[in-house]
Amino acid sequence: MVVCGAGFAGVRVAKALEGKADVTLVAPADRFVYLPLIHEMLSEQQLPRDVTKPLRDIVPQATHIHEAAVAVEGNDLVTSGGHRIPFDQLVVAVGAEPNDFGIPGVRENTYSFYSVKDALLANAALKTAAVEIAGRPIRVVVVGASFTGVEVAGEAAELLRRLDFRYDIQLLDAADRIFPHQDDEFRQHVHDGLDRLGLRVRTDQRITRVEPGRVHVAGDEGEEAVEADVVFWCAGARPRRIEGVDMTVRPTLQSTSRDDVFVLGDAAEFPREWGVPKLAQTAEAQSPVVAHNLLKPNRMMEYEPEVKGLIVSVGHNYAVADIGGTVLKGQIPWHIKRRLYKTKIALY
Repeated sequence: MVVCGAGFAGVRVAKALEGKADVTLVAPADRFVYLPLIHEMLSEQQLPRDVTKPLRDIVPQATHIHEAAVAVEGNDLVTSGGHRIPFDQLVVAVGAEPNDFGIPGVRENTYSFYSVKDALLANAALKTAAVEIAGRPIRVVVVGASFTGVEVAGEAAELLRRLDFRYDIQLLDAADRIFPHQDDEFRQHVHDGLDRLGLRVRTDQRITRVEPGRVHVAGDEGEEAVEADVVFWCAGARPRRIEGVDMTVRPTLQSTSRDDVFVLGDAAEFPREWGVPKLAQTAEAQSPVVAHNLLKPNRMMEYEPEVKGLIVSVGHNYAVADIGGTVLKGQIPWHIKRRLYKTKIALY
């Protein structure tokens, strides 16, 4: 069996198959990255060694190929190195990539958070701006005010505060409110956390283009150019594509076009009515379903989406959590989140 992708979904499937099947794990890098903590590299609260782990330590019995999956041709997986890897069954768990929605200038002029390299580049950009700018606050624009955007904005503020630089950080979002799927109490607590760091939120802001030094937005009062020294793009993600694979899935997490190809995690495209958010916990929950269906094809399971709880951190020592409908805020959920994530990393 061939598993391509070594994020939460791919690693969990590969671990579940170890000792029960011959597994080939195909991934560009040789380390697992714990993405829910990647934003803390921006403030240097976490270092690369804190959020990564060697794949060979996690899945020691697998055959490891450190190349990107590019295409599927017949029953061969084609890699970026030109190798053709034959498979009986294929698991596609290659994750997501930033969605620029076709907006001009996004790729060239913004920083995203999908790898250790991304986080290190973002950290360097922020510190470079802090050193080069004198006499005024550092202008930071974060596009997207959901989980990633709020957490990135908070970590940017924490870094600049620690370095004793003044800042003007704005979060811009196209929606009419932040966290539209959460209740008013959750939203208000997030706003309180942002206010405590002096961060501004502007909703109903549609980005039209990004240029060096400015973000153009269309709002209720027409188009405006927002000045920015650093722009972080946290406005959404789309599945990474592998040529020849239909990323849409059935309840069994099989591709709609092939019974021998399974797609899960952020790479999967689910029917909108399923309401599956792109979270680590949903990727982890899909993994045992795929492993079961690979090993027991005559007794297939179906994936049933369930979100057990949500926690968003806003800087250090403050987070907002929704656990079973109970909303918590402050230091306690922040420490719960960190302890939970640290425990999870150790278990991989």
